Amino acid sequence: MTKSRAQPIRERFGVRWRRAYRVTARFAMRKPRGWGWVVPAARPGRGRGWRFIMRSISQAALAHDSSYNACFVVKGARTDVHKVLAKTAAEKKALNLRAFKDGERAIAIHVVDSKRRVICPALVYCTPREETLSVAEAHVWVHPSAKESASEAFRDAVAVRVATNTKADVEVEESDAFARIEIIGAKAFEIVQKLAPDLDFYSSAHTTRGIRRIVCPDARAAAWGVQTDSSEMRVPTEVAPTQAEYDESRRASRAAALERPWEETAAVGVKSYSATLINRGVTAIEGYTLIVSSSWMLPVWHGVCQTGARPVGITEWSWCAQRFARALFPDDYLDTQAGADKRLEIFDDILDDIRAKPKSKVSQCDLALVRHAEPFVKVRNVLRVRDEKLERDSHPRDAMVRVALRCPWSGQPTLGAEIFFPNEAQRDAWCVKKTDDTTRRRDRTVSGMFSQWSKKDKALRSEHRSDVNLGDVFGDTIGHITSVSAPAASVGLASGLIQANAVKMLTENFSRGKTKVFVMLRHPGKLAVPAEANIVVKATPFDEPWF
Repeated sequence: MTKSRAQPIRERFGVRWRRAYRVTARFAMRKPRGWGWVVPAARPGRGRGWRFIMRSISQAALAHDSSYNACFVVKGARTDVHKVLAKTAAEKKALNLRAFKDGERAIAIHVVDSKRRVICPALVYCTPREETLSVAEAHVWVHPSAKESASEAFRDAVAVRVATNTKADVEVEESDAFARIEIIGAKAFEIVQKLAPDLDFYSSAHTTRGIRRIVCPDARAAAWGVQTDSSEMRVPTEVAPTQAEYDESRRASRAAALERPWEETAAVGVKSYSATLINRGVTAIEGYTLIVSSSWMLPVWHGVCQTGARPVGITEWSWCAQRFARALFPDDYLDTQAGADKRLEIFDDILDDIRAKPKSKVSQCDLALVRHAEPFVKVRNVLRVRDEKLERDSHPRDAMVRVALRCPWSGQPTLGAEIFFPNEAQRDAWCVKKTDDTTRRRDRTVSGMFSQWSKKDKALRSEHRSDVNLGDVFGDTIGHITSVSAPAASVGLASGLIQANAVKMLTENFSRGKTKVFVMLRHPGKLAVPAEANIVVKATPFDEPWF
C-alpha cells in the first residue's frame, strides 16, 4: 500500500497498520490491490475498559463529575440543625464529633425514615462555625434515586422538631448552587496541588474526610502552570468568567510578558474561586472530593481534565467501588427501596437481552437464568457497624453483612449468582497447600482426591462419596451477589450479602485469615466458582459507602 493511500485510513480510524502475508483474526480485513493483508496493530476502541480503569488508578488519576447527586441544605439554629440530623441518621455518634460541628470534617451516615429504615447513604458536612452567629448550615449529599425519600424524611424530622419546640427555627431545601467533582488515583494529590498551588498540604495531618476550604485561581490557568499574583487571588468571584473573557485575559497576559520579557510577570485578569476540598480516605490514592459553586463547574472540570485526570462515567465509577471494596449505592443496598428497584431493573434488562436473541443463540446458561434467577431478594436488616455479636451467632435470621469477594483461582462472579457453604473437598482442593498426597484441581471429582493415597489409607475411601463433583454445591444458599466487576477483569471482584449467622461457621471451618473466609459461588446453569470473601465489618469499624 502506498503512503498516500494509507494516510487517509490512519486519519479516519486512528490506528497503526502492519503488513502481513497471512493473518487469522476475528475482525474484518480487506486486501488491497498490492500484496499481503493490511490489519490494525490494535483494535480501535474507546479505551475505557476495566483494565484501563484499574491501571489509571494505580498509575494516573480519574475524575468523575458527581454533580448529579442531590444536595440538601439544612439551615437554622445549631441545636435545631443537630436535632434534625440526629433524627434522620442511623449513626448518631458521628454527629457528636467536635470536628464535624466545627466544619473541619465530613462524615458518612445512612439516612433513615421515621421507622428507622435505611433510605440511602449520605455525605454530610457543616459550614465553618462562627462564635458570633447562632445560625448553622449543613449540607447533605444523597443519590438521586433516593432523593424524594430523603426529602420526605427531612421534612418529617423538621415537623417533629417544630412540634416539640415551637421556637425551633430550621428549614430544609434542595439546592442546585453546588457542584461536586471526585478525583482518585495515584496522581490525585499531584492534580490537586496544581489546582491549588498556594495550599500547604503539610501544615495539617491527612485525616479521613478532613475538610480544607481554599481559594484557587482559575483552573484553566492553573492547569498550565500560569504564574498568578497571590494577593489578587484572595477575594473569590461567585460568577465564573466565560471562555471569551478567559481568552481575553490570556492575550493581555501574553502582551504584558512581551513588553518586558526580562522580568517575570504575573497573569493579567485571572479570576479566583472558593472551593471545599474533602479527603476521601486514609491515603491520597483514595482521592479527594472538590465542591465548588455551579457557576465554576465547567471551568474547574476543564482544568481538572487538562492537568492529566482521565474522566470516567457512572459505569466506570461503579467499577472503582469494587477496586476499593466499598459499598455501592443502590446496587449493594438491597435493604432499601432504591436497591430493590435497581436489582429488578438490572434483571429485567438481562432477561430482555436473552429473549431478544434468536433461539439458536440462546445457551443453556441463559435458559437456567430465566428459570431460576431470583431478581427479588427480601433483605430487612444489614449490619454496617462492627458488632461483637457477629462471632457468637446471636443475630436474627434476617440479619446480613456485606462481603467483598475475589475469585483468584478461576471463574468470574456474575449477577444472579448465589453464595454457598463449601465442603471439605472443595476447601482442600483450593485452600490447602498442594502435596503429592492431595488432589489436583484438574480432577474435579472427589474420587481423584484419593487416587494418590497409599494402600493403608485406601480403607478411608468408603467414608467419602466418590461421585461428588467439585463444581457442585449443597445445602441452602447463604447469600447473594449484588454487584460485580467487568467481565474482562483478570481477577473477578464482587460485592455480596451473606447471612450474619453464617459468619461463625465460615470463620471456624473455612477461614483464610483474620477477616477472610472461603465460599463457593453458583450461577444458574454453571459450575460453582471458588471465591475468597472479606467480611467488611470485621475488617473495618464501619462499612464505608462509595460516593
